[in-house]
Amino acid sequence: MVLYRMLEFLEEVKSRFKVIFQLSPSLDLDACDFHLIMNLRAGSFSTHHGQVKFLARLDAILGSAGRIADSGIQADAPTIHCTDAPGHAALIAVSILESCRNQSKNPFIMSIGGDGTHQETFSGIMAADPLLRSRVLAFRFPAGTGNDAADAWNVEQALSALLEGCPVSNAGAIEFNAPGRERRYSFNIASI
Repeated sequence: MVLYRMLEFLEEVKSRFKVIFQLSPSLDLDACDFHLIMNLRAGSFSTHHGQVKFLARLDAILGSAGRIADSGIQADAPTIHCTDAPGHAALIAVSILESCRNQSKNPFIMSIGGDGTHQETFSGIMAADPLLRSRVLAFRFPAGTGNDAADAWNVEQALSALLEGCPVSNAGAIEFNAPGRERRYSFNIASI
């Protein structure tokens, strides 16, 4: 029963984000290959109640704008990748970029989770071949408890940015490369 609920939840997420991508004026549907990297242990998804609440928040924004109905524009449904251990989001991001190496479409990667998921996803992007990295569009969707590393403070602000068109920019990263330590990146705050 739990597995069935989880699969059902993932299909619901996929269908809603397909509509969101279709309606976003910032995304070129013909040029993007859509991927969602989700941490199902993040604050918003850790319980069935949290999953239902997350979907309701998506529906409230989409429905309030009269946007649940098909817009007439067809985007491909996003591919959902679920993390299953610490560090997995980075591996998924690298894998997505490698799979797009010989494709004409650019990867659009949305990390959906908390600060750790966003940090791992963007570290994976930074670890990829610079040529592949230059093709990526990415968005950090808030679904954790703190959301300091997300591109918006909450679900409503994130949907507003996507549906109203958010500026696309290369935000960069700070690289930490201490002797004897693993290379790390920071994308929003850093301290030594």
